Amino acid sequence: MAVIRGVVNGITAYLNFEFACDRGYAFSERGMASALAQLIHAAEKVDSIEFEAKHPVLVSNKRGRPRSCDIRWAKDGGNRWIEYKWFGYSSPTLHMILRDIYRMGVISRATGDPTFFLMCGMKRSVAGFLARSENQRVVRKKAYSLVRDSNSLFPVLRPEHLPKKILLKLESEFGVPLPFISMEGITSTVKDESNAVARCCALGFEVKGK
Repeated sequence: MAVIRGVVNGITAYLNFEFACDRGYAFSERGMASALAQLIHAAEKVDSIEFEAKHPVLVSNKRGRPRSCDIRWAKDGGNRWIEYKWFGYSSPTLHMILRDIYRMGVISRATGDPTFFLMCGMKRSVAGFLARSENQRVVRKKAYSLVRDSNSLFPVLRPEHLPKKILLKLESEFGVPLPFISMEGITSTVKDESNAVARCCALGFEVKGK
């Protein structure tokens, strides 16, 4: 968990810095790749880092670019993998989040490699997604603090418990049985909600598939 802890705390500080400099509003998921690579290298002193790395298990049934993962890094002869999602003025759907988590779970089950998933961006968007995904009322204005333990977000994912529509989409897309997922998570620790600069947060998870 040391690497994901460093990434969660580092990307939160980086995003809040960018917003403080009035540069955060033009951010995108792709724009975070370089910062994440630097944070991963600082946390683990990696041997190499690759963006959009070929997925070692899933094979595309269409012509074109093979299926990939956001970042792969090598350390001590082994690989580690991470998928991440950016929450700006719009948020990813639950299907998009679950797809990335299961992409990591498939790697974990097949190879035993450490795999991770990261959610980061504007607190308002992250908190709103969490509320909607749990069928709760969207949080009130300024109620952005992620005081919940991140382990309560997706502690265990069983394929049979997924919404049927999402389950069918994932099974069709992956072409392999979905794994049983367990996750251990950590949140960033930005607590001062009165501080307008602290607009961003991150949640990181180690994903294990069986």
